[in-house]
Amino acid sequence: MSNFPSDETDKAIATVSTLASFIPCVGGAVSNVLSGHSQQRKFNRVQEVLDGLAARLDDLKSKVNEEYVRTEDFEELLEQTLRKAADERNAEIRDLYARFLHHVVTESTDDYDDQIEVMRVIESLRSVHIKVMNGLLEKPDPNPPFAGSVSQTLQRRTGLSEEQIRNAIEILNDLRLTNVQSSGMMTGHGAERLDHTIAPLGTRVLEYLRSLQ
Repeated sequence: MSNFPSDETDKAIATVSTLASFIPCVGGAVSNVLSGHSQQRKFNRVQEVLDGLAARLDDLKSKVNEEYVRTEDFEELLEQTLRKAADERNAEIRDLYARFLHHVVTESTDDYDDQIEVMRVIESLRSVHIKVMNGLLEKPDPNPPFAGSVSQTLQRRTGLSEEQIRNAIEILNDLRLTNVQSSGMMTGHGAERLDHTIAPLGTRVLEYLRSLQ
């Protein structure tokens, strides 16, 4: 009789045993996957996003666009968003997905492709990026200093460090959410008026994520 595994389950068990013999930590990880532990973690992440959505709908007494929620487009969008949430280890981004879904079911009039674009951008964002974009949109100081810089203005508005701001702007520019070009000194008035540096896609993303804490 052959000593080789007779079915897929036996093959999986043999793989775990082999890995555990040579690299115990890897074997343990594979065992967790096969036993469903990793799937439970993914389920918990999805549950977290849905709980966040439910809480926002309840607290804000939001009116759900029931006609849209019944569409195939929404079903597809919900599935893709929750799949991303299931794989997302960062709680910050999972919260952004909940905020995104809240806007989708209550206010969004964008078409499916635009919604997908926003959803895909979200997975690259962190709270620091949202702070910087909101900082760019703040009203200018009516009595600015004689000279200043974008970084100085954002440091004052966000409380972030110069390095955090520099790194955030680099990522936001790469994502086509902002178009911040100057890093040097300029007139005080110029350093205060920064709303024009938010790109159209950045405006849309903020619309989806705004004022939902």
